[in-house]
Amino acid sequence: MMEIKNNIGRRSFLKLSATAGLAVMANNAFAASPFLKPYVVDNPLKSYPNRDWEKVYRDMFHVDS
Repeated sequence: MMEIKNNIGRRSFLKLSATAGLAVMANNAFAASPFLKPYVVDNPLKSYPNRDWEKVYRDMFHVDS
C-alpha cells in the first residue's frame, strides 16, 4: 500500500477550516435573500402603536422641571 502523507500544519488547518465555515455561512445567508421582501405599510400613522403612556410620563414629572 502506498502511504499518503499530507504536510499541513495546525495553523493552516485552522485557517482553512475557518474559511470553509465562513463560506458555508455566507452561502446560507445569501440563499434566502431572493425570498425576503420589504413589508409595505400604506399609512404609517394609522398603524403606529399607541403611545399615550408618554404623555402620562411627561405630565407626572412636569412639576419637577
